Amino acid sequence: MTAVSPPAALGQLSLFELITDYPGHFLRVKRTMIDLSHAIEEAAARTAQPGWLFAGFQRFSLFRSEAQRYARLAAALRGCYIFGVPDVAPPELPGITALALPQESPLCREWFVVVDGPDFATALLSADVTGDALPDPMRRFMGIWSADPTLVRAASTRLCAALDLPTPDWQPNLGGTLAGYEAISNYVLALSEERWLTRRRRHQPAAGAVDEPLCT
Repeated sequence: MTAVSPPAALGQLSLFELITDYPGHFLRVKRTMIDLSHAIEEAAARTAQPGWLFAGFQRFSLFRSEAQRYARLAAALRGCYIFGVPDVAPPELPGITALALPQESPLCREWFVVVDGPDFATALLSADVTGDALPDPMRRFMGIWSADPTLVRAASTRLCAALDLPTPDWQPNLGGTLAGYEAISNYVLALSEERWLTRRRRHQPAAGAVDEPLCT
C-alpha cells in the first residue's frame, strides 16, 4: 500500500453533496452499511474488465480489519484507493493507495464506495448523521446506493480529478451493472433475513405465544 498526502483539492471534496437533492435517501445502521459495502467491493473484483474502486473509511484504524480482504480485491482491480484520517499508519499492501485526509475534510464524515468499470459501476454515497453521539454499532448513515450511470460517473470524475487520475471514458455496461446490482440486493437481503432468524432462534417464544411476522 502506498500512503500519500492528499492533493489540496481533496481536502474540500464532498461526494454527499452530489445527492443532497437526489430522491430516495435511506437511513441505515453501520452493520447494514458494512454488508452492502462488502457486497459492492466483491462484485467489483469479479468483473472481467477491472475498474476503479474508491472507498472512504473515515479513519485508517477502521481499515485494519479489512486489510487482508482488500489485498485480495486489489489484485483484480484497475486501481484501489482508500481515504481516511491517519489515526494509525495503514498497512503496506500492494495495489492500494491510502489517502490521508485532514480532520476538517468533508470526506471524513462520509461513508462511500464508488466503483467505475467497463463491466460494473455503482456508488454508495452517504453521510454519518450520528457521529460519536451513539455507540459504534448504533451509528446511522443517510445516503443513496445507486447504479445510475450519471451519478456514478459524477462521483468517480470528482475523485479522479482530485487525485489527478485519468477520468474513466468507457461507456457503462448497463446489463452487467444491473445484474451486479440485483445480486448485491439479494445477498444483503438474505444476510438480513438470516440474522433475523438467528435472533428468533435464540429467543424462542413460549409455547402458545404468537410469533411476530418478518415484516409488516
